[in-house]
Amino acid sequence: MKYEILNMSINYPTLAHFRHLSHFRHSIIITCFQIHSFMQNKANFGNDKMNINTFITMRYANFNAWLGPKNKPNSKPIKPIQTQFNPKQTQFKANWSEAQILSLSKDQTQFIERPKMKSHDNYLDLGALIRYNVPAKIINSMEIIALNPWFETAGVILVALFGVFLGRVFSGFRKSWWSLGYFLPFTLVLIMVLTRYNNELHFVRPFSWIVAGRMKFIFLSFAVTMGLTVPLSRLPRKIEKVLVCLLMVGVVIWYSVLPFLVPALIKDHLSNIQTRLSSNGLCFQSTDYTCGPAAAVTALGKLGLSAEEGEIAVLSHTSPVAGTLPACLSSALQNRYGPAGLRCKYRHFDSIEQLKNAGLTLIMVSDSFLLDHCLVVLEVSDEAVTVADPMAGLMSIPHEQFRKIWRYSGIVMERDRSQSI
Repeated sequence: MKYEILNMSINYPTLAHFRHLSHFRHSIIITCFQIHSFMQNKANFGNDKMNINTFITMRYANFNAWLGPKNKPNSKPIKPIQTQFNPKQTQFKANWSEAQILSLSKDQTQFIERPKMKSHDNYLDLGALIRYNVPAKIINSMEIIALNPWFETAGVILVALFGVFLGRVFSGFRKSWWSLGYFLPFTLVLIMVLTRYNNELHFVRPFSWIVAGRMKFIFLSFAVTMGLTVPLSRLPRKIEKVLVCLLMVGVVIWYSVLPFLVPALIKDHLSNIQTRLSSNGLCFQSTDYTCGPAAAVTALGKLGLSAEEGEIAVLSHTSPVAGTLPACLSSALQNRYGPAGLRCKYRHFDSIEQLKNAGLTLIMVSDSFLLDHCLVVLEVSDEAVTVADPMAGLMSIPHEQFRKIWRYSGIVMERDRSQSI
């Protein structure tokens, strides 16, 4: 499948003025750029003075609408080219089987390459849409095939039902063989417990495969349903079976379904959060569960990047049920600000000395039982650790106290200035 690039001569970095969006009949891949210098030989496009600063990469070539600029009577429509542009070589290449997706942050003037994707995949640079102030109604009107949160939720439910199926299979075994049905659920739960009390295991395979990001919620739904279904048929009383079923449903809904469903339900609420910054650049969290996004705003500000608490919360799948998972936060920050030179790495630390040498880091500390809190490490001295708490502000914590609450992991953040203005 070929990709058609439609070039537009627009002098403003916004999608709000695009026309004919209702004419699009197919899924589209959108990347937005603010480009002050496109290429040396602009005469190839029929206008030496043309400032080409926005691209729309179409998934299909059979569209007729041309998104021309407004108030530009002297601009000539550029004929769509069924090739893929390579900005590094300042020329067009034909017959590419993959789409080279490019994105550019608001404060950049150079291209940043992003990983290639298969031609049948769909991609939406949501960060770019938000940066360029695209109205929500326009985004919603685009026929974009994305991973629907309802599909994610349905997937979790299917995994839970598969656990019920396997539990029924093992419960039908004779004698003591049916007890083998406890082995897999018990192993999964044990891995989750061990990683909770030994954070280093988060970064060790195969533990990392199970507890990485929201995957642990999926495995938990399977472990709970299979583990509780195995003895279900052997319970003597009906009331006992009903209670076990209710327990199973309650645990799966609260700990597995809601972490996927709630972020979608509260997306509009999170998007409308007003970022609160102090005079010294510290961001204070707006809700009880957005400490991670708020801490990230503070850290990004220290690196010279503007950020919004609500946007990061949406991209990180933040919810009052699960909070903000460090792995999800790290991935969201990397995807959103990677084109601006940001590099994030979620890693384990052995000591405070390692944290001192790491630089700007988002860390997780134990706030209460099964509840963590996110802080920004600004400085590590020989006596104390200076942190920005999105709840309490600037704090200095002695090493001894810090060791008791720190979970010995964090998101190291650094920025490559060569990719910024």
